[in-house]
Amino acid sequence: MIQRKQTVFLALAAVALLSSFLAPFEVVAASSWLPAVAPVLFALIALGGIYAIFQYADRARQRSIVLGLQYAALIVLLLVLGLRFVVRDASVAIDVAAWAVSAAPAAIAYVLFLFARKSIEKDIALVRSMDRLR
Repeated sequence: MIQRKQTVFLALAAVALLSSFLAPFEVVAASSWLPAVAPVLFALIALGGIYAIFQYADRARQRSIVLGLQYAALIVLLLVLGLRFVVRDASVAIDVAAWAVSAAPAAIAYVLFLFARKSIEKDIALVRSMDRLR
């Protein structure tokens, strides 16, 4: 069913990732490839989340898509946070708040994808238990 909890979690994750276009990536890494790549990766993961919403008829496939999106969000989060330790130029002003704002969409999306996956797994278990009773 499209009205399940995982739909809400997936939609919120997509919104969180699309909010990355508001993040100050140019402040975070002025001399790296991250300002151009991270928002594109966030948008692709958000589109994957929207796609996963409409896979409600095949719960196993939806779970595998969400698991992949969860890993992708974690990888992007690690890229954003890991770049802080790679860029150590004294001329680049590294503001902790800018780093937090840049990494927040990926962190929020990771947690929401985790909640969505758990909800999908509960649905799968519920359907299996109903099939056993028949």
